[in-house]
Amino acid sequence: MNELADQAPQASSSRRKSTNSGKDPPPLSTAQADILKRTEESLIRMLAERKVDTNVYGGAGSQSGDGRPLKENEQNVKNRMREARFNGHIQQSKQEADAWKELSDSYDSHRKSVQAEMEKRKRALATWKAKGKERASAEDLDDWDVERRDLPEELLTRGSVELARGIVLGEASKRNPLSGRLQELEYTMDRVHNFANAALQTTRVAEADLDRRFALLNISLASRSQPTPSASQTDPTALSSYIPPTHPRPPATDPQDIFRALSRIDAERPLTEVGDAARRAIREVQRATDASAGMAERRLTGVPPPTPRKPPGTPRRATTPGKGR
Repeated sequence: MNELADQAPQASSSRRKSTNSGKDPPPLSTAQADILKRTEESLIRMLAERKVDTNVYGGAGSQSGDGRPLKENEQNVKNRMREARFNGHIQQSKQEADAWKELSDSYDSHRKSVQAEMEKRKRALATWKAKGKERASAEDLDDWDVERRDLPEELLTRGSVELARGIVLGEASKRNPLSGRLQELEYTMDRVHNFANAALQTTRVAEADLDRRFALLNISLASRSQPTPSASQTDPTALSSYIPPTHPRPPATDPQDIFRALSRIDAERPLTEVGDAARRAIREVQRATDASAGMAERRLTGVPPPTPRKPPGTPRRATTPGKGR
């Protein structure tokens, strides 16, 4: 500020030198120069502290020359609202940053405590290994026990922790007399399960075998119930002999055919389980089957291959080249 005050007389003197019109102001004495300097300093200080209103448009409460209040600038109102909103966002961001910092500090403190506890257990384990094998005691179990604050609430409310501790200490087997019987029950249930599976597989095999046998019996009955082909159908040159006969109406089942089919099934039995009457019936049925098989035998006459034709010779030209000259 002193430099500005010193430069003020120099600037005024330079302006006087540059201009040729007007009279120069009278020279100031030392007291007057001191007063001018103090006045400039106080004015500059008031401008710096914003004690002097330099608004050329007027404030919110300013009035015009005729006494009417002036309208506030809309851009200034928007700027103030934007500034208030931005300040609110900044404050909220600062609060969130403080909350995250507090959470991070708490996590770091918890991590350090857990690490310290793990290091303590590691050192204790090293000392126990150095001592050698010793019989475990109740104090050792208490040292290795899980703390309740490390367990979820579900395990604490259901009583699972006490049950697990009782099993580890061997108290549950002493109090519960059914522990031995439960082991035997598990073995018995496994055996029953195996027997049930074996029975199921046997039933399926028997069902498949019976289905196959009754299917063969049905096919045999259907083949025996068809009528004997006529002479026209046995002609090997007829094309109809290659087409299986169709029956619009299925013929009535003859009881004799049923007995014949049953006799074929009985033929598969061992000879020790077949009586004399059944043996005679089997021989009769076999004799009738052989006779009918010889009658129904068909023969196909082979067709000789055609005689190969002589290949054509070299084709001739349409006209002789030298004849038309």
